[in-house]
Amino acid sequence: MRVEFGRTWILLLFPILVFIIFRISKNYYSNNFKKYLTAVTRCIVILFLILSLADISIVNTSKETSTIFLSDVSESVSENKEEIKEFIRNAIKDKGKNDRVGSVIFGKDASLDVSITKDFTSDILETDVNKSYTDIEQGMLKSIALIPRDTNKRIVLLTDGKENKGKTEKLIQSIKDQEIEIKVKTLESKVANEVYIDNFYVPQKVNLGEQFQINMDVFSTTHTNAKITVIADGEKIITDNINLRKGSNNYVLKDTAKKMGFVSYELLIEPEDDRLTVNNTYSAFTFVKSSPKVLIVYDQEKDAEQIEKITKSIGLNYDKIKSVQVPVNLENMLRYKSIILCNVSADNLSEDFLNNIEYYVKDFGGGLVTIGGENSYALGGYYKTPLETVLPVNMHMRGIKDKPNMAMMLVIDKSGSMSGRNLRLAKEAAMRTVEVLEDNDEIGVIAFDDKPYEIVQLQKAEDRDTINESILNINEGGGTSILPALKDAYNKLSESKAEIKHIVLLTDGQAEQTGYEPLLANMNNNKITLSTVGVGDGADTKLLSYLAASGNGRNYFTKDGRNIPRIFAKEAFMATRTYLNNITFTPIMNSYHNILADIYDEGLPKLQGYIGTSPKDAATVLLSSPVNDPILSVWQYGLGRTAAWCSDLSGEWSALYNTWDKNNVFWQNIINYTIENYSDEPIEINSTYENGEVNITLNSSNKDYLLDSTVQMKSPSNKIVNVNLEPVRKGVYKGKFIPDEVGSYMMKGIQKDGDEIVGTGLSGITIPYSEEYKLIDNNSFMDFVEKIGGKVINDPDEVFSEIDNKVKTSKNIANILLIIALLLWIVDIALRRFNIASKINKIAIPFKRLMRLLDNKKVKENKSLKANIEDNKNNIKIEERPLNEKDMNNGKDTKNDKTRNNKTNKSNKDKDKKPNLLDTSELLGNTKRKR
Repeated sequence: MRVEFGRTWILLLFPILVFIIFRISKNYYSNNFKKYLTAVTRCIVILFLILSLADISIVNTSKETSTIFLSDVSESVSENKEEIKEFIRNAIKDKGKNDRVGSVIFGKDASLDVSITKDFTSDILETDVNKSYTDIEQGMLKSIALIPRDTNKRIVLLTDGKENKGKTEKLIQSIKDQEIEIKVKTLESKVANEVYIDNFYVPQKVNLGEQFQINMDVFSTTHTNAKITVIADGEKIITDNINLRKGSNNYVLKDTAKKMGFVSYELLIEPEDDRLTVNNTYSAFTFVKSSPKVLIVYDQEKDAEQIEKITKSIGLNYDKIKSVQVPVNLENMLRYKSIILCNVSADNLSEDFLNNIEYYVKDFGGGLVTIGGENSYALGGYYKTPLETVLPVNMHMRGIKDKPNMAMMLVIDKSGSMSGRNLRLAKEAAMRTVEVLEDNDEIGVIAFDDKPYEIVQLQKAEDRDTINESILNINEGGGTSILPALKDAYNKLSESKAEIKHIVLLTDGQAEQTGYEPLLANMNNNKITLSTVGVGDGADTKLLSYLAASGNGRNYFTKDGRNIPRIFAKEAFMATRTYLNNITFTPIMNSYHNILADIYDEGLPKLQGYIGTSPKDAATVLLSSPVNDPILSVWQYGLGRTAAWCSDLSGEWSALYNTWDKNNVFWQNIINYTIENYSDEPIEINSTYENGEVNITLNSSNKDYLLDSTVQMKSPSNKIVNVNLEPVRKGVYKGKFIPDEVGSYMMKGIQKDGDEIVGTGLSGITIPYSEEYKLIDNNSFMDFVEKIGGKVINDPDEVFSEIDNKVKTSKNIANILLIIALLLWIVDIALRRFNIASKINKIAIPFKRLMRLLDNKKVKENKSLKANIEDNKNNIKIEERPLNEKDMNNGKDTKNDKTRNNKTNKSNKDKDKKPNLLDTSELLGNTKRKR
């Protein structure tokens, strides 16, 4: 133990202050007792204050040692788990009584396995961690945080040292400063024969039609054969058998850019002799650039003929496909700058296309043009679909003046075969039908199995909550009998005074084949129409087609039931007959726009019909009908732009437009509006992947002011994540993103000035599988061990050897001494204010008197003893010398002796007469102060 001072020079003040205190006390107090008591008290106070100000600490050398076993459990050493356990168990046999031991394990992250304790258990390596990486830095940080500061520190690291996440070199100074002893037991990976793709590269940007190289590096620990497959956007383009030699193998393949946009490549290798499969795939990507290209989609080819002629005449690249062939993934959609739907029903578009259309427009700046017809908009089932979301018009025309009242009966099969998803979708469809009806319209619901059940009485649709609650209570039942349910629906509608009466029948099974003719005749006589919906392969499509045709309605078939809600909503719209407007009129210009530049000056041709819609609040209606229904509307949705033309282009309503000399310019303007390139101001996106993070840098040519900058990351599973970027200097923005999938990510950079988009840019990055599944060296780790003064050990008995770097614990007692000084200062004040010194002196008087008496008695005894000794000496001398004349004269000598004895006795009597008392001033104990 030793004492240390933070400010040693302050100690020089002590002798100076002591001298001052004694000088003051000497001149200020006449009573010696009080003078010295006060001086000593103040000196102690000053001493403690000086020591406190000097920042005094007591330093001890720790006897206890805390040892952390830091074990690597990542995939590269997954076969070494028992070896690690055995090493630790053998090592702890040699731990001393002052050793405390804990266990930490690590892979991608670190976790406490066993807390630091003197009673270390052999139950170790039982905690779970992510094993896909080796992050030694995280393990070291966790271990350092667990070791108490007042003990000696030791970390025993068991690892192969193949760090692929984190940087241990950042801990070098910290380990040295804390004097942590590092011992390393290196593990040898027990990997058998292994083949993995080390790298896979394609150029990031190529031109359409350009031939380019595909480079791959494959590493093998043995000679073996393998099959390689290269896949581009899900399509196999190359398959080959190769012979792998031991070590690195490089191969170069060739491909031609046949598709525009973002093209994802994947390399797959299938070796004959291999252990792991996670490292047998690798992704890459490229951007194929060319002039803008559009996609024309149609149900019937005649609806697309005119737009195809226009795109050809203006020199625009395009593809034309049927609606059932639309691209199902976003990558394929992004090959086109804009998509044109020509009188297409949503029923014929795949769910994947509908789900991706919003991402295509909003997040990636794609364009969309919809052209009307009897199979589009509300009549095409766009209601409550992503198509309605991205278009500038709503499908529902609520509040139309002079609209005829409608009464609708929904007849829904609830037999046992409809149980589960189909019945749930049927109930959802019924509720959606209620939603689209006007308050004055009437709605009724009949469910049936082998007999009908009235679920909702025919009533006005205004109390929607109550109606929907009744619909939700439909439960599955037994068999299937259609005719009684249809008769009930007919009877209910016969009593209604509505102008339009319509029945929708939904079933998935077989029922009566005869007996319908009288009922259908009565329905026709009373102007009640019937549409049918068949669900699944078990539906009697022949019967349902017959009923729909005889009932002057429409027949639908859906294989899996997903389209049921859309079909019911479409029927509700079509039954009103207000969405089809067969009138002749000249469109009215509502807003001047670049689309109408150099076109409207001479007027527009007449149209002979359109599909009714209603504009959205943020939309711009360029052309409208005489009753203010939108004919041409546009808006920006996210990064993309969409346009809705509510008339057709097949010639049924637009015959005069097809012969109009400015029609090509008109449609060129519409298409160009949706494919306008926002990337005219260059934005460059660079990204790197390191330590599990993607570091993004966006460089913008706009350096005059700060812009809101984000990057949208689209994962291989089509998940979208927005990354906000922060400005680091003019025109440069940075951000980070932690990917959770392996593969190629598409990146869309967006810059905004307020709500206005001022620039976009495309890029991508490939996230490879973890480096954990590669064979790499541990040279950098061994350099780290050398720099921190670590020791490589082989045997367990080397773990608990005498530690060199003893921890010296320092306890600062400055505050304690400061408190003591304060208490003593209070004592000093009490001594002066309450005359405690005098009271102490009074209490001490009897003791002083007793001590003085004892001292006097002791003095007398000493003198008497001394006198006796002198007399004895004299007697001895007298006996030894010869007699002389004086000796003979006894009388004279006797007289002299008497005289001497009398003097001695008198002296003793005088002493006895002196009082053995203290001075009067001492008895009173009240010394006057000198003024």
